[in-house]
Amino acid sequence: MKKTLIVEDEYVAAANLEECLKTSGYIVTEIIADGETAIQKIEQDKPDLVLMDIKLNGKLNGVDVAAIVRSRFSVPVIYLTAYTDEPIMKQVRLSEPFGYLNKPFRENELLMAVEMAFCRESNEKN
Repeated sequence: MKKTLIVEDEYVAAANLEECLKTSGYIVTEIIADGETAIQKIEQDKPDLVLMDIKLNGKLNGVDVAAIVRSRFSVPVIYLTAYTDEPIMKQVRLSEPFGYLNKPFRENELLMAVEMAFCRESNEKN
């Protein structure tokens, strides 16, 4: 079963994500609210996917964390955010995400993005 880490600083949003994923059969390893801790947990737990908010607690934003995650751990990242301004979108594209969902999103959109990320990762490894 695929393990997912949620990096989200809004507790209610994170709890909703966790419930949606667990109901669909995914394992949620943890919910983290800041980028620095997220990097440590990814190194320790080695999740198969990271769901990443862009605005986080701490010094690093989600784009910074996603770039580190891709380069150091090769773990796919899907952004979940309400931010769509062009400077952030440029940073997002450079971090090579496996998906991007605008908040608020529907459960089926989330699950489709998760499945597509796992499919793309599988194709890239072969």
